[in-house]
Amino acid sequence: RHREYVQAGKGHEMSFVGACRRAAGAARGAAEMVRTRQSFRLGTRLPLLRVLGFFYAHAGPYVAAAALELALWSLAFLLLFLAACDAVWPGGAAAGAGAVGAADAGAAPAADSLSAVGA
Repeated sequence: RHREYVQAGKGHEMSFVGACRRAAGAARGAAEMVRTRQSFRLGTRLPLLRVLGFFYAHAGPYVAAAALELALWSLAFLLLFLAACDAVWPGGAAAGAGAVGAADAGAAPAADSLSAVGA
């Protein structure tokens, strides 16, 4: 039977679930710390570089991870939506009604660039 362990701190061996609990505890602590009045006061009174250092040392990694997760899910759903649109309207948006050049439907077709080269 295979087991994986993570070394955390002073030689403590922890299972994957234990490591996840430890990370979740750190994330909960950072979230509680950000919600306090002291964090608001620090954010409004410190200069920009100090605020950025405070943010990236405390809540920044968690906010960045959440933003990355949201961006990846949004991209996945956008690609799924575009694939579904292509399945409903084959050829993309240009083949649908109101496409650019639809007013020129009665006009004579333009000469193809490849046929012009061969002529």
